[in-house]
This record gives sequence, structure tokens and C-alpha cells, in this order.
Amino acid sequence: MLRCTIAGLLPLMMSEKYAGYAGDMFANHRKLFDDILRHRSYYILRDMPAAIARELLLPAVSGLIKKQKKTGMWVKKDSERISYDILSALKHAGLLGKLLSEGELKDPLDALKERRSYHAALIRRDIFNKSDEEDISWSDSYSSKIRQDQKGDGSWGGTVVETIFHLDRLRALGTASAAPSIVYGIDYLLRQYHEALPGIHAVAEYGFIAKNMFTSADRNREFEAAEMRYPEWIPRNACYRHLAVIQNSVCLMTLLRLGFEPDARVETALDNLYSLIFRFGGLCMHNIKKPILEGKICL
Repeated sequence: MLRCTIAGLLPLMMSEKYAGYAGDMFANHRKLFDDILRHRSYYILRDMPAAIARELLLPAVSGLIKKQKKTGMWVKKDSERISYDILSALKHAGLLGKLLSEGELKDPLDALKERRSYHAALIRRDIFNKSDEEDISWSDSYSSKIRQDQKGDGSWGGTVVETIFHLDRLRALGTASAAPSIVYGIDYLLRQYHEALPGIHAVAEYGFIAKNMFTSADRNREFEAAEMRYPEWIPRNACYRHLAVIQNSVCLMTLLRLGFEPDARVETALDNLYSLIFRFGGLCMHNIKKPILEGKICL
């Protein structure tokens, strides 16, 4: 489950400018961070500072060990993605090596031997350093298919969310940052920058203007893209429509990974997120919209 305040804190923690405040952000919003584990949203942890991910994960390790299947995987439905999420979070937090070497966790390589898919390939390569020629061939074919689906404007699907989904997959599969598909995709994202973005209440503006946000013009389509590509986010339309916080935040994370923090649009978008959190205490609608509509905060 990805909610607006956590989504907004992640790029701030990743940035050079605000990373020094990560400990304070974590302490000030500890309940929201604990909810990540309560909702089993392990995928969020690999984008957090390693020390914070470790603090959150440590109490959950015994439960993860107990729930791992004999195959080395977790759960039945969507097992490859969820198993990758757990293993990558443990590795990022510096916990995986010891758990494997001491036999507390089983590796899933035998169970994945015949599986050719995105997450199976990442588990073999990124977690266990066991890629084979079939993985390379499959990854090349899948990357080619992704590139073929890119639109003339550089996007996939005409939304920030779907463009991020495909850019992140291309990069994870080894596409160079200077490759045309990456360059055109990043150019599309940068063009979705809004210096002023009105908050939406129901279907109408209510007077609040957020500054320096990344989203396509159609916020409802952003939500639909999240439903299709990121069901693990458990998306809610209001989160994408109100201030576009989630698409803005994950866009910033992608741009930061690709070295765009010095870009003035990225810098001002980060500053805006920090300002909103400082002013309102969070980024969810109840932090911003509700007190404004009730007259508790002046515009």
C-alpha cells in the first residue's frame, strides 16, 4: 500500500539535499512507516535508506522465515514479485546474506529454474548473481518489446505512472541511461512539470495551489495506469487526483536514480514536497484539503 505522505517522503530521503533529515522524517512519521510492514508492502523498503529499512525489517524477520515455503518462495498468488520484493528488501537492509548462510532462509533458485519472467530474472541476477544465457536472451526480447510500445512523445500510455513503470523495467534489465528510449522517456517526464497545480475536491478546484509537481494533465488516467501496472500500491483515485502526489513522487524517484537532481525542476519539486510536509504535517487529503475546507488553515 502506497499512500501520499510515505510516497512524498521517499524522494526526499533519496535526495542529496534532504537525505540528512531522513532520521527526523522517519521519527516524525513512524506510525506511517510501521504501516508499511503491517500491510506487507515490502517493495517500499528497497527505496528507503538502508538503516531505516533494517530497523523496520528486523522485527519482521522471524515471521518472514516462518512464512517462506519449502520452494524458497512466498505466497501462491503473484509469488515471483512478492518473493523478489522480500528478498530485495532484506538484501538492501543488509540482512539477507547472514540469513542465507545460516540456513534460516532457503533460496528459490530450483523453483525458478524453468521460469522466464521479469521478477524471476531479477531474483537470479540481482539477488543471487546467477543469471544465465536464457535470462539474457529473455531480457533482451522483453526490453525490445517495451521499446516498441513507446509512443512518439516519449511516453508509454501517455501517463507519468506508466512511463515510470517501463523506464524502471528497462533500467533494471540493463538498458543504458543514454539509450534513446530512456532519453525520450525522461524528456517526456520533464515536460509534465507544472509550476502551479490546483488541488481537486470531488471534481472541482477548491482554491489550494500546489507548486512544482510532475503529472500528466489527466489525473484520472494516472490512477488507471496505477491500477493496471502497480496493483501492489492499492491505488485510490483520490490520491492521484487531489494533488497528484503519488505520480509526482515516483516520478522524482526515477529522475533521482538517473542523476537529475541538479535539474531545476527536480530541485523545486523536492523543495515543494518538503514545504508541504512541513506546513501541513503530511500529504494526505486529511492533512491538506480537510483543514482548508474547514477554514482551519488559510490559503
